[in-house]
Amino acid sequence: MQLCDKDIFDALKYGELIFLGLNKDYPFVPEKQVQPASIDLRLGNRFVRFKTDINSFDIKNINTINSYLDELFLEDKQSYTIYPQEVIYCHVYEQMSIGNRYSARIEGRSRVARLGLSIHCTGDYINPGFMGSMPLQIVNHNYFPITIYPYMPICQIIIYELTQEPLISYAEKSTLPTNKYYNETYPSPSILSCDENSNYGMASQIMEEKIRVLIRGYNESFPHNREKNSKENRITNLTQNYIENINAMEVSMRDIYNAKQAGIQGANAGQNATIYQKYNEGLSIETDYEAIINEIIIIKKHLKNIDDNDDTNDILIGELTKISHAAEEKDDNKMVNILKTCAKEIYDIAKKVGCSVLAKYITYKIGF
Repeated sequence: MQLCDKDIFDALKYGELIFLGLNKDYPFVPEKQVQPASIDLRLGNRFVRFKTDINSFDIKNINTINSYLDELFLEDKQSYTIYPQEVIYCHVYEQMSIGNRYSARIEGRSRVARLGLSIHCTGDYINPGFMGSMPLQIVNHNYFPITIYPYMPICQIIIYELTQEPLISYAEKSTLPTNKYYNETYPSPSILSCDENSNYGMASQIMEEKIRVLIRGYNESFPHNREKNSKENRITNLTQNYIENINAMEVSMRDIYNAKQAGIQGANAGQNATIYQKYNEGLSIETDYEAIINEIIIIKKHLKNIDDNDDTNDILIGELTKISHAAEEKDDNKMVNILKTCAKEIYDIAKKVGCSVLAKYITYKIGF
């Protein structure tokens, strides 16, 4: 399902989607940037281009590609002119966090395309659980130079809601040592080579076993898979297929950007910034204990008004009472430890009854 503006505002409210403008002069403004079924995104200020004195390039030299590139940082209102047939690599200004319930796609804006500029997102699909800055590849197909500026609207993001959260998260897949784009900070051309002889060692074995455990747990939830032989064969096959898909990356552009890219708005700024650090600094400097306590009262009243014989509601009310006591003590660690056993249930109810402070707290602390 594609999200409309109402859905987008709702997801932003509860922290399921996060977009940040790290330059205080250019904040993310939902009221201006959210469109009927998309979000307008802007151009960053870091550009990478091939040097103008290159006569030819041998693909065998791909490992030395950086020596063929120039890097530019533009100040506010400073322009960049793209000449006919020139290719530049840059990035989306907004740093983003896409929740595990969603996927997304980047597309160019028509007013830019009509000038002859192609805005290619070097793989326009965004996986659920993505955090960071998306790369852009801009090509001038016209016969005259075109001037662009940092922070100008350059593309749009379209958000889709999944039928359910993935079994194996994008963040876990991103940590595999086979991923040469993991932790990449700079916008760059595609890496076309992969060291086939690398021994990924224990880290890869641990991740493979983690995938196996996840798949085993998923399969054991189905009665028809309880026969040991068929179950173990299915687990082995699923695990092997998944690992083969991960390793088949030699010629694919893996645009996986870790949250460390959040600070790419200047030549020397923010190399250790993260989405959640900025989210914490900008939106959640201190836990609003009083608001959480008040919202817990609302949720408990809601649960008490539900007429059923299920003991689950009584258990949740008990847990909410414990969380409220911990909030009165301003003990975040105790609150989080209690929430770990019932976070999903309380989060869903908080969203349902409009308790956004508690929902956002759970999103930030537990990681929904």
